[in-house]
Amino acid sequence: MLRNKRGGRAKLLHSDFQEVAEEVPVDGDAEALARRYATQQRFGKLAAKLEDHEQAVTMETLYERTIEDIVREEHKRLYHGSDPVDMQAFRSEVAALTRAFLDSDE
Repeated sequence: MLRNKRGGRAKLLHSDFQEVAEEVPVDGDAEALARRYATQQRFGKLAAKLEDHEQAVTMETLYERTIEDIVREEHKRLYHGSDPVDMQAFRSEVAALTRAFLDSDE
């Protein structure tokens, strides 16, 4: 994320970045998808945003922000077609990954 002096922001994407067709369903079970989307990089980015806004980086806050971020970005893919992702299992795995991220930071 880039910011100018007036507060404007823009994303600078890696040259290898490619948009993924949103209507294509994802392959894998809920746990594998959680590991794919709930990455150390995503946790780090969201934790930094919380700190920038002077908010505590707690398990609950980071977990909720991570779920919101993933669903906002991947909604059409996660809920696509007749075989949507088991969101209860997905959320459970994201919670475990959130805890592991916070524990590794201590």
